[in-house]
Amino acid sequence: MISSDGGAEPHLLTIAQAAELIGKRSLSSVEYVEALIHRIEAVDGQLHAFLTRTFDLALRRARRADAEIAAGGHAGPLHGIPFALKDVFDTAGIRTTGHSRVCADNVPVRDATVTARLYGAGAVPLGKLALHEFGHGGPSFDLPWPPARNPWNLTRVTGGSSSGSAAAVAAGLAPASIGTDTGGSIRVPASRCGITGLMPTFGLVGRTGVIPHAFSFDRCGPMAMTTEDCAILLQAIAGPDPADAGSVHADVPDYRAALGEDLRGLRIGVLRQNWEGEVAVSDDVRHAMEEALAILRGLGATLEDCRIRPMQSYYDIKTVIGETEILSVHHADLVARPAQFGADMLSRMLPALLFTGDDYVRASREQRRAIAEMQPLYREFDAFVTIGSGEAPPFDAHDPVAFWKNANHFTAANVTGQPVLAVCNGFSSDGLPLGMQIFGRPFGETTLLRIGHAYQTATNWHWRHPTLIDHALAPPVDEPPLLAGTADECDPALRRLCESALLSTTRCWLSCWRARRTRLPWLPGSPATTSMRSNPPTSSASVDARPFGRASVQSGSSVGELVPAGVDVGLCVPGGSRNRHVQRPHPPETPNRNLKPHGGRLVPGIPGTSYRPDSRGPIALVAGRSDAVHSSPGRCSDDQRHLRLGRRGVLRLWTENDGTPNHAPAHVCAPALGALIRGDKYT
Repeated sequence: MISSDGGAEPHLLTIAQAAELIGKRSLSSVEYVEALIHRIEAVDGQLHAFLTRTFDLALRRARRADAEIAAGGHAGPLHGIPFALKDVFDTAGIRTTGHSRVCADNVPVRDATVTARLYGAGAVPLGKLALHEFGHGGPSFDLPWPPARNPWNLTRVTGGSSSGSAAAVAAGLAPASIGTDTGGSIRVPASRCGITGLMPTFGLVGRTGVIPHAFSFDRCGPMAMTTEDCAILLQAIAGPDPADAGSVHADVPDYRAALGEDLRGLRIGVLRQNWEGEVAVSDDVRHAMEEALAILRGLGATLEDCRIRPMQSYYDIKTVIGETEILSVHHADLVARPAQFGADMLSRMLPALLFTGDDYVRASREQRRAIAEMQPLYREFDAFVTIGSGEAPPFDAHDPVAFWKNANHFTAANVTGQPVLAVCNGFSSDGLPLGMQIFGRPFGETTLLRIGHAYQTATNWHWRHPTLIDHALAPPVDEPPLLAGTADECDPALRRLCESALLSTTRCWLSCWRARRTRLPWLPGSPATTSMRSNPPTSSASVDARPFGRASVQSGSSVGELVPAGVDVGLCVPGGSRNRHVQRPHPPETPNRNLKPHGGRLVPGIPGTSYRPDSRGPIALVAGRSDAVHSSPGRCSDDQRHLRLGRRGVLRLWTENDGTPNHAPAHVCAPALGALIRGDKYT
């Protein structure tokens, strides 16, 4: 049994404690690394925190650090200190997977900026840590590696997406990790695992060499046992990154020097609306927050309730921008090998096909308003506090669709660019950690660290450690549901939602068709061939995309009811040869409403749809005059265009003049969502 009732065991040392011992040469870096290797080998079989172990490299660097320190070259508090990275940071010669089958064999040739800075500070790499797939979808059991377990209760989730980082620090596998945060990915797991996590101001820490999630929101930040340890890590990784377009040239203060034990003179705004009106929380969470507020008052801070815009507003902004950007990041792989993504990841990315450029621009403008709204509050308050994450739920409580239904209180700071410190502020009656978030002004990390350190000096929550049994196995758990399987296995309610979205998009397209009296709506943003430029269609080149995915669909509506005479609208799947990519032509005097070609079946509830059982690839909406749909894409007439999916699932616009395929905007693929989530299989 490995327990924690003191600080004698090496795996329980904080960075600050270990650095002091190593600096005095009371503990060697090699001894420290060997103790942690033993700890990892003893308990990680039940935690699944590590994806890749780099023990040989760690021992080589530890020996080098010991030699440098012995020669009088002590480089600072991270010299000889072991760390482990969330597996989205590039490490030269060491695979960086993003916890996804898509990047299972990815071995970078360069280090990420954060990796290089930690190496430069003398830190020692123990390995790469688990996460939710690409920092987004999960926890998932359909990936090459299992999800990390919460060391406080192995049947519970860690929170995500920096899951392995939180588990490793909480369990004493590594004293330091660097996570990423786009919508709570440092703070949620820090809260649920009882450690400290810091999401810095946007642009303070460079992101070069990090697998991106959403360019507008991504941050890199420290995860450790204490606020002081986070200050030490931030000191090493903060600073301009010339290769990161989002990097900000700002002074980097001495973060550790700002730590104090009282909060006199500070004004702190309390975002009570989160846990009293917007989030359903337990009595344990409410009690822990009230106790934490009392402690902050006792330390000399002045506390006053304040309000920001509703959390749903921040969540909407983040979702539209963030999902559009992650779809852009993974678009090529999604087209080339969609089956290599996990189902949860697909359930988050694919609905973003319904977002339009108009949606993205509107969300970006609303983000600027949200940032501007905070300025008066910054003048009134030095910092803000709210709840962190509540008790960690079991794995089977994870609902992939909940991402699209439920807002949360973590995304506000991602939208506004503020720094946030997450600290443990108690434990539930079931012995699970609870958390508190401390928001700051942009580049106000010194104030956050001062508050967090003072709070941790006055409490002992962060000194608690989970008890784990050596060489035990992870207990079985019920896995969360997946958005996959056959049509019969699909949730009927979810199917109706997707079909409604499909019909909404179809209605918009056909409205454009009617209004402009053209055979197909012109696709805004599509690259045009030379013949198109010289002979543009009669319709406007800027189709109003605002109704996409939003139009009201009456119960019982069908595509057949929306289609003008002589126009086919159907779901067409690319087949095994060119001639089977499109529906066969039929006489123009016989409008096709319920065509079932080549043994295909009619998709229930959507007249006018068809597919072939031997086909492969995603499904896309096809619209065109019934007498203009040909087996060869080069035979369309000058003024008729045909949409179809190419052999690898790329949506293409074909013209007669030279047969050149032109990639359509991503949002044109939106109807594919209905078929994919409805359960039609593809490989």
